[in-house]
Amino acid sequence: LTFGPVRETPSKAGRLDPTGFERLAEAVQRAGRPVFGLGGLTPEDGPRARAAGAGLAALGGILGAGDPGGRTCAYLAALDAQAEVSG
Repeated sequence: LTFGPVRETPSKAGRLDPTGFERLAEAVQRAGRPVFGLGGLTPEDGPRARAAGAGLAALGGILGAGDPGGRTCAYLAALDAQAEVSG
């Protein structure tokens, strides 16, 4: 499941307010299955998403980047670094 937008994002501007990480954590508790935060998240948000019990999903952060491949690597590196700290 995805939940968001967690942060402000151009694709939802004026249509949906950001939910924030606290509401993401509430969604994780209620869902009973894996939840991925979506919407305006950057690689640096990985630790906050994990602290909320969620994964991190990205669309615009990758597809809208000047170097989508490089940006994907940045997301993966941030998640790998967080996994090393957690595990």
